Amino acid sequence: YGPCGVVMPSVLQLIATKMKIYKGVVLTILLHGCESWPLTEAQTAKLDAFHHRQLRAILKIPWWLIRNDEVLQRAKISSIGDKVRQLRMFWLGHVIRMDQTRLPSQALFGQLSGRRRSTADVKM
Repeated sequence: YGPCGVVMPSVLQLIATKMKIYKGVVLTILLHGCESWPLTEAQTAKLDAFHHRQLRAILKIPWWLIRNDEVLQRAKISSIGDKVRQLRMFWLGHVIRMDQTRLPSQALFGQLSGRRRSTADVKM
C-alpha cells in the first residue's frame, strides 16, 4: 500500500480536507455579513439544520444514529448560532475601536437630538 498512499490518500485525510474546505469556503460564504442580520429563532434553526446536514455528509454519519451536539464535537466546530454571536462580538469590538467620526461608530453610540414629538403636535 505504500505507493498507493500517494495516489489514494486515507479516508481521514479526505475528511480533514473536506472540513477545511467547508470551514474556509462554505461557512465563509454562508455567514458573509451576518454581523448585521436580525436573525429570528426560526432562521437560526434553518441555518443550523443546513450546518448539521453538511457535517453529517462530510463525516458520513446517518441522521438517526447520533445527536447533533455529538456531530459538532466530532467535527470540532461550533454551531451556527455560536458562530454568528462570535462574529457579532468581533464586529462590535472593531466598531468600538474605530474613530468617533466614522459612521458605524456614530450609529452605534449616537443619540437623537431635540425633543420627542407628542400626539398634540400632529395636525390632522
